[in-house]
Order: sequence, then structure tokens, then C-alpha cells
Amino acid sequence: LLKKNIMIGTAVVDMYAKCGVLEKAQAVFDELPRHNVVSWTALLAGYAQLGETESALDLFNGMVSKGIVPDVVTFLVLLSSCSHAGHVEEGKRLFNDMENVYGLRPTLEHYACMVDLFCRAGHFEKAMVVIEKVPPSDCVQLWLDLLGACRKWLNVELGRWAFEKAIEIDG
Repeated sequence: LLKKNIMIGTAVVDMYAKCGVLEKAQAVFDELPRHNVVSWTALLAGYAQLGETESALDLFNGMVSKGIVPDVVTFLVLLSSCSHAGHVEEGKRLFNDMENVYGLRPTLEHYACMVDLFCRAGHFEKAMVVIEKVPPSDCVQLWLDLLGACRKWLNVELGRWAFEKAIEIDG
């Protein structure tokens, strides 16, 4: 049944991947009669969830080389993984490619991943540039994320400013 129905097969890939059983997720994926963006993303999300960012990026490159066009969920998984792994340059490249190569418009969640990516690396100026691209009514949480990073990095001055921006918007 798994070999005939891509939806059921993808659900099984997703289940194994979310449970951290990547060998089985990969085996079921390999048995699928064809692959789509959902099945690829389910598998690479499993690698990303376990912190295997390099494997997730390799899978992404394999997906693209086979002509599968990534979607916004694929990029959300990859950006989050890059953020947690500290892959700043790779995250920046993926974020730019999302719109410039694949024509996908970033959502608030993508911007949040980029703020997180830059904040974790201590690149506050870059995080603020990202926040400024988001409509003010949508960016309270982004300012609060920056505030949290300021706490971690002991940047009191910027933290105070980020807090004031969040209060100004939430108001």
C-alpha cells in the first residue's frame, strides 16, 4: 500500500522522521514510487529536528537537483535548522534564494527565523534590518525575540530600545 499511495507513504515518512527514526523514514521514502515536495520536506525535517543540518541541506540539494521545487514549509524547516546550527551564511543564502530564485514570498515565520539566526550569532544590526522589513503591526514578537537575545548577550542598551519598540507597537 505504501508503494502505491504517496500520501500514505509520506505520512509514514513524516511519522518516523518526527519520532527520530531516520533510518526507517529514509527507507520508506526510498520505497515511494515517486517523490513530491511534501515527502522530501518530511524527510529533511526529520534530519533538521535531530540537528543534522548538513544532512538536511544535502537532501535539499538532492531534491532541487531532481527538479522538485521547494515550498514555504521547506524553507521554514531549513532556516530554523540553520539558525539552531549557527549556519548564518547558509541561512542568508537560503532566505535570499527563497524569493529571488523560487519566487516565494517570506512569511512572518521566515522573518522570525532570520531574526533568530542573526540574534543567536550576535548580529543585532542584521536582525534589526530584517525586523524593519516587516510591517510594524506584525513585528512585536520579533522585537521581543531581539530583546531575549539582548539578555543572553548582555546588551542592555539595545534591549531597552527593543523593549520600547515592542511597547510602542503593542501599545
